[in-house]
Amino acid sequence: MVEENRLAIFLGEFDYQVKEINRIYEIIQTRTPPNHKNPMPDEVVESIGYWLHNLYCAYEDLFKIICSFWENNISSNSGYHTSLLRRMVFAIEGIRPALLSQESLRVLDELRGFRYLFRQAVASITS
Repeated sequence: MVEENRLAIFLGEFDYQVKEINRIYEIIQTRTPPNHKNPMPDEVVESIGYWLHNLYCAYEDLFKIICSFWENNISSNSGYHTSLLRRMVFAIEGIRPALLSQESLRVLDELRGFRYLFRQAVASITS
């Protein structure tokens, strides 16, 4: 019974996070003007930057949910964000399949880097 409850909680958290990722994608699509001209207005660039930041955060939260349930081991060390992301590329025999392709890893790692730069830029503006 306890294991069934744990699985139900995992599935609920997983589904919620996937819906959140899809919601953010929809927001990004609606904020990106069709046939936009360069340069885009600052407000549009800032809005899309904010939502791209949130998109990576939502993916990372999904990976944390997966790791905490299947692997029961998430350590916060230097390089944590990169190692969490890379961990999703390989299968863990008897536990879970690989969740990302090498190409998906590359794209998400780029998004992770963007998130870092975005946070630094916001911090420099607000301080």
